[in-house]
Amino acid sequence: MKLFQTTNISTKEDEIVRELKRAREDRKVTLKKVAEDLKININYLQALEEGDFEKLPKGVYRKNFLREYSLYLNLDYKDFSEIFNEPEQVDKKKYNPFSKKVVKDYKLIIFPKIVKNILIISVVAFCLLYLSLSLKGIVAPPFLEISNPEDNLVIENNFVNVLGVSEEEAEVSINGEIVMIDQEGAFFKKVDLSKGVNQIIIKSKKKYSRENIIIKQILAN
Repeated sequence: MKLFQTTNISTKEDEIVRELKRAREDRKVTLKKVAEDLKININYLQALEEGDFEKLPKGVYRKNFLREYSLYLNLDYKDFSEIFNEPEQVDKKKYNPFSKKVVKDYKLIIFPKIVKNILIISVVAFCLLYLSLSLKGIVAPPFLEISNPEDNLVIENNFVNVLGVSEEEAEVSINGEIVMIDQEGAFFKKVDLSKGVNQIIIKSKKKYSRENIIIKQILAN
């Protein structure tokens, strides 16, 4: 009598974690060494290799860690990025400003003159407020956040990986050089350092907006 045999089904996540670990072991580097080179918490790297994604930060940061680790191991990040794709939530209760019916002209005629004047003033005030807020949004500097490197960092390497997030339609530059950003506004660039104090200037700007500037100082020994 033959016994049933159990077969493990390999998922996309299983293949990825095996590939990360295999690539690192082929290069004969330890997780501690990778964590020091990339300035990423070793617990996050271990979570990636073990497929324990719940231990990773939520949102774009977990994608950035996977991207940075993949680049370090010379792996194609595009093959891995699908595991963190989250379906967009559609708010069915979102207010629709066009759902209300238009008031007929003849109904306005029966209103007292003072009521009509109040309505006209209210509409004009609303339009002015809307234009003011729109103009403020256009000229306001875009959102910019840098997750790596930290402020006033001291390192032994001759390079540092700059990792951050800005708005998708913004133009981001690092030390005057334009960098590419993905659909979620994330960007990454390896910056070479010279011995001593190095200054890294990150700028983000939309077409008509003011610039958002973040300056990082790094001491390379």
